[in-house]
Amino acid sequence: MLEATGGHPYDTMEVAYYAYLLGRDRPNPFDRALVMATIDQTEDMLAPVFAAELDSWGAKARLVLARLAQGQPRCGREGSNSAIRNALQDLLPAGGLVRLRRGRYAFGEPMLWRHLRR
Repeated sequence: MLEATGGHPYDTMEVAYYAYLLGRDRPNPFDRALVMATIDQTEDMLAPVFAAELDSWGAKARLVLARLAQGQPRCGREGSNSAIRNALQDLLPAGGLVRLRRGRYAFGEPMLWRHLRR
């Protein structure tokens, strides 16, 4: 569960809640199948939240996130370097991305990464 959520407090709480709901009447509730089902259910529940969050960040920020989620470089032919820098400046304080080192970023919320890869 923690691998899927990256320890993000809200996402971890939601996955644990769904695990409890799905597993409370099972003799061996916490097997791999249950955990994967709860992660999928949490992703479905969070989809509208992520959609609203992505809308609030703007088109360039969404493009940067989508490219990073797909393992592509953060900038391509779609935008200028200054537009990409501006998008990064919006995403970093908002928690969409975390700077690892110069030019390297990770998603602040791994469930958002999973959402974008769907």
